[in-house]
Amino acid sequence: MGLNRIVLDSEQNQDESAKELLYNIYRYSGQNVYFQRSATGVRGKIYAIVNYIHLHYNERLSPRVLAEKFYINQYYLAHCFKEMIGFTVGEYIKVTRLRNAQYLLDFTGRKITDIAEASGFSSFSQFNRSFWQVNNVSPSEYRRRQQAHNTEVVDMIDASVR
Repeated sequence: MGLNRIVLDSEQNQDESAKELLYNIYRYSGQNVYFQRSATGVRGKIYAIVNYIHLHYNERLSPRVLAEKFYINQYYLAHCFKEMIGFTVGEYIKVTRLRNAQYLLDFTGRKITDIAEASGFSSFSQFNRSFWQVNNVSPSEYRRRQQAHNTEVVDMIDASVR
């Protein structure tokens, strides 16, 4: 409930520094989630690549770029990644970017075009198209619905505290 209270207070006071703090806590919280020191060989590389994607989703990433960076054949990477993770490398990059965008839509007042750029999308139209494919709503509609939902949650919390 502590983090919820910070979010609610920051929304009421329009305190961007609290929102930015929460964003940074979220952004760095899972930094080493996928990297396992005991994993070696190709399994270790895949974990390292997934971790790298989480840390660098807002940069230019592609299967080719990752294959070069991690010294692995691009086609072998594609095969192993899909087998281990269940997504293609490109799908995983897109999903990671969209999750970040959703978080920013939920907890910041930043412009949607800025969120698209900060999440690593090369264009707003690419962001909009990807967002629609995954969420079946536009980013602005998603934000509107989340704000309505958050208001309902605040009312429930306030009612339970009384």
